[in-house]
Amino acid sequence: MVGGVFEAGLPAGRRRIGAIGSDLDFDEDGLYGSRDGNRTNAVQQPSARLRAFRAVARLILPVAILLTTYTAAYLYNDTKLASFGIPIDGLTLGALLLPTAFFATHITNRRYGPGYAFWQIVASWVIGLALLPVAQGYFGTRAVANPFPDTRTLLAFGAALFVGQVVGIVAFDGTRGRHWWSAPFFGSLWAGIVFCVIFYLAAFAGTGSPWTSDFLIHLGLMSAMAVTLLIPYWLLRSVVRPLPGFGGY
Repeated sequence: MVGGVFEAGLPAGRRRIGAIGSDLDFDEDGLYGSRDGNRTNAVQQPSARLRAFRAVARLILPVAILLTTYTAAYLYNDTKLASFGIPIDGLTLGALLLPTAFFATHITNRRYGPGYAFWQIVASWVIGLALLPVAQGYFGTRAVANPFPDTRTLLAFGAALFVGQVVGIVAFDGTRGRHWWSAPFFGSLWAGIVFCVIFYLAAFAGTGSPWTSDFLIHLGLMSAMAVTLLIPYWLLRSVVRPLPGFGGY
């Protein structure tokens, strides 16, 4: 059942189905669109096949946005922030863009809930890994400034990003409500902290490389971005409205 896999908002007092919930009581206007909030009755419920189609359709735009953030972070992973007049050594524009991946997941989480946000991540990773050989072949045959990292660094980055994204979903869902800023702020903050800890330990621990200063700088950057990204989140609040059951947050 699609309702057991994807969450589309839980009205007040409604019992959760498993850990994620159900979208059987709602009709959807479109991806990240507005809705009138009217509930449908049991007679008007769409078929399971139609619900499955809607669930997948809802993820097309969120997954495309998330894949775009991955690509941008990679393409600029060798562009130093110092070249933009930002006096931070050891960090790149790619590192600055990486928190937008957490932000993209927050928007989906706000609209559809943690179930959809999780499958947004899974779908983006499946597509990204499927396209990885193509990307390696493309960049491997051209003189580019940002070659693929070694295997240990690549695995450390992937594990850190995936776990950080999942933690961001949990933190967002656990802190949404009362204050509009709490969910996106704590979601980004904890996602960034977990990413930095896992990545630097997995990639550099035991190598003798002086990575601790870069770790602290990167951690500070992630924290600053958690605050900065509240601005676009606030601007999008009236455009990306949550489904019923999330109290408007």
